[in-house]
Amino acid sequence: MTGERIRFLESTPDRLVFALEVRPGGFVAFTHLHPLQEETFAIAAGALLFRIGGHEVKAGPGDTIRLPRSVPHTWRQIGEGTVQSTCTLTPALDWERLFRRIFAAAQRVDADPRTGFPPLPELLRILAAFPDHAYAPFPPPAVQKAAARLLCGRGVAAG
Repeated sequence: MTGERIRFLESTPDRLVFALEVRPGGFVAFTHLHPLQEETFAIAAGALLFRIGGHEVKAGPGDTIRLPRSVPHTWRQIGEGTVQSTCTLTPALDWERLFRRIFAAAQRVDADPRTGFPPLPELLRILAAFPDHAYAPFPPPAVQKAAARLLCGRGVAAG
């Protein structure tokens, strides 16, 4: 739905490496930040336009973009070609399992066609099961965690 396709290449506690393919018009669903991780994109083909902490950066073949911890960012495919990139999240936390849950939920018929996300209550349950992986830039993460607990109940189980 958002034009993304991933294939896991390496998954250890220290890092998650995956191949990212982004079709023309593809994008990451929302501006977010990773409070505990650095994210790196090594572009092999195509082009992405990143918005990193309020600045736009275009990246194409041969470029590497490093997204520091806690810096809000988003990206989208630009140009005509499909993007081929290798992405690394350091440390890995439990991103492989989170990606699998989000992508599985995106295949459902009731997923939002603009974002690929499942209905909000389910999305909040998924994100609450993986604390400190990703947050919206506002309100502060502590407020987002409290809101998720309120909306989802206290018994959120990972998995």
